[in-house]
Amino acid sequence: MKALLEILSDGKFHSGEALGKSLGVTRAAVWKKLKSLQSLGLRLDSIPGKGYRVQKGVELLEKQKITEELSSDFAETLEMDFFVTIPSSNDVAMSKARSGIKKNYFCFTEHQSVGRGRQGRTWISPLGNNLYFSTLWTFYNGIAGLEGLSLAVGLAVVKGLEQLGVQQLTLKWPNDVLLGGKKAAGILLEVMGDPAGECQVIIGVGINIDLPTNTEVEKKINQSVAAVSQYTSSKISRNKLAAVLIRELSKVLSTFQREGFTYFQSDWQSYDAFFDEPVNIIHGHQYVPGIAKGVDVSGGIKVLTAEGIVVYKGGEVSLRRRTDSYG
Repeated sequence: MKALLEILSDGKFHSGEALGKSLGVTRAAVWKKLKSLQSLGLRLDSIPGKGYRVQKGVELLEKQKITEELSSDFAETLEMDFFVTIPSSNDVAMSKARSGIKKNYFCFTEHQSVGRGRQGRTWISPLGNNLYFSTLWTFYNGIAGLEGLSLAVGLAVVKGLEQLGVQQLTLKWPNDVLLGGKKAAGILLEVMGDPAGECQVIIGVGINIDLPTNTEVEKKINQSVAAVSQYTSSKISRNKLAAVLIRELSKVLSTFQREGFTYFQSDWQSYDAFFDEPVNIIHGHQYVPGIAKGVDVSGGIKVLTAEGIVVYKGGEVSLRRRTDSYG
């Protein structure tokens, strides 16, 4: 599948016969492979007499291109894996953690079949359109020392995107990156290890780079979303963005290790999409109306309610903008 994808990545038409010769398989086998790629969300044109092409082409993630964007010393401290399709990049990173890996680890994939979002939601991951990766980081102050980490990661994603000219970025507590008020990136943290000491955090990030339209993929996304391509004047290289985010995340996570969320509180609040907005805090079947008042030093959301300022932590708590006086 990878060899076929590499041929089609140029965005040009390739006949079934030519593809078969390049791959050393029959035209029928080529057709089956093409159907498999389409089932993963790849946009293909098929024209009799011309053959097949990927609409707009696709820039595949490549280790060499990413490491070229990093300093050699920095690149040597990393271990990276790349996949065409896997169930979940977080699961791969978790396996690495169990194996006892010592280097900082990043797992990139072109497609996820069971990508996860917060609170058990599914992250729709069409092949080749976006950026899906997980990183593994070790912390030494127990789970209590991780308060506010998802907010700091969101800030790192925003800073990375800004470096490549993306505008209108804001943050929604606790772990969404918004573009023009719509969700453009999500973050999922999973923890393993000693709750009171050394623990490994698997950080999964999904960023919409160029969402397909009028497709089955679009129908599966049940919320208002945005793509980076809609908010930048020039096309962004996925490999360059991957390298920028590796640098930015490594810097933020190292600082968080030393300083905690307190160091990032003010910066995060400068991107807060809901500050001073009427909101509902949703916890199970409970809706608490109030006014969002930023975050505290631990990353909890402060909400002005009928009982005064109440601080809510992450976990199973969600934040929604109130659209009317009835929530």
